[in-house]
Amino acid sequence: MKRFHALSSRGQIKIQEMAFVLIAFVIFFALAGLFYLSFKLSDTKGEVQAQRESEAQELVRSISETPELRWSSSNRQCKGCIDLDKAILLKDEERRIFSDLWSMDKLYIEIIYPKKSGECNRIIYPECSTITLINKNTNFKLYSSFVSLCRWDFNLGNEVCYLGKMYASAKEIKEK
Repeated sequence: MKRFHALSSRGQIKIQEMAFVLIAFVIFFALAGLFYLSFKLSDTKGEVQAQRESEAQELVRSISETPELRWSSSNRQCKGCIDLDKAILLKDEERRIFSDLWSMDKLYIEIIYPKKSGECNRIIYPECSTITLINKNTNFKLYSSFVSLCRWDFNLGNEVCYLGKMYASAKEIKEK
C-alpha cells in the first residue's frame, strides 16, 4: 500500500484557518451591528417621548391663547387669560369631540386663589377648584404654567378673575 503525502497540506490548513477567522470576524461584526441598531431603535422611542414632552410644555404656555379657551371681553383684553365658562363647556360630555384637539393625555386647570375644592361640573360651577379637560390616566410628568382665569359673574354684572394653574402631560406612545 502506497501512502500519498500531499505537499500542499500545510497550505490547505492555513487557507481553512484563514476562512474560519474571516467567518468569525463577519459574525462578530454582524452581531455588533445588530446590537448597535437595537440600541439606537430603543433610544428612538425615548427621543420621540422627549419631543412630545417638549411640545406639551410649549402647549401649556400657549394654550390660553387658543380660541377655544381665550377670554374675550368688551371691557378689556386680557392676554393669556382663560375663560372658565368656555372650559366648563369643553369639559361637558356632549363636547368630547375636543378631547383630541390637543395632542396630550392629561390637561386640567386648577383655581389656586381663592381656594376652593372639588371637580367642576355644571351643577357646582363656579364653587369648585379643578376643571379636567383631558384625562387618559397616564403617569407622565405634568408640566404647568400660571394663568389668569376669568368668568362673567351675572350677579355682579362684571367679570371676575382668579389666579390659576394649567397642567398638561405629553401623549403616550402606543406600542404595536
